Amino acid sequence: MSFTSIDVCARIIQAKLHADILVYLSWDTLSARTLDDPQSANKSQFIDKQMGILHSVVRKVERARGSCRRLNAVEILQKFRYTTKYPVVTHNFAFRLGPILL
Repeated sequence: MSFTSIDVCARIIQAKLHADILVYLSWDTLSARTLDDPQSANKSQFIDKQMGILHSVVRKVERARGSCRRLNAVEILQKFRYTTKYPVVTHNFAFRLGPILL
């Protein structure tokens, strides 16, 4: 079973793990300026994995969208659209999650 399973995604919402993920992603140490630093490869991988989980959760569990909206997910994810050296996948997730949550 993977995190893309509907059951696993529903359990993530039930346990409120998505709220923890959004708190992690809002850390100042994960700013666009910090991520543009070549030394931040580990941070980039961390963000990529967290955004992948959120993406699966909001796509597979309808009630996740409202919950993420209330947790200001769009505002939290916006900062990742402004990195210049960060992998395109993060830009893609931030762009796709924003409209899903609006």
